[in-house]
Amino acid sequence: MINTVSTKKQQLENSYFKTGSGNELVLILGSCRAVPYVGYFDKWNNENGNRFTICFIDPFNWAFDLNDNRVDLEAKILSLEQDENLLAMIRSCTIFIHEYFANF
Repeated sequence: MINTVSTKKQQLENSYFKTGSGNELVLILGSCRAVPYVGYFDKWNNENGNRFTICFIDPFNWAFDLNDNRVDLEAKILSLEQDENLLAMIRSCTIFIHEYFANF
């Protein structure tokens, strides 16, 4: 089951959460409010031929480490600008869906 715990853990380990293995890469950027939509989309994807690889990023997750300790969010985000794993995924993205972030 996709939930905030599983998405956060995978994102902190791999720079983003990923599910599915289809040819089209969809990137969803959102807060914890977007996680149910990721789960719904994953369920639909599995039932309809697994056309998409779905990646999800919650920027607020980067404020923590794997042990749930607070980290310097600004420094973390700056380091991600050089994260080739993250950049390669973004370059492969064919569909980008995002939640509106007023102050991020």
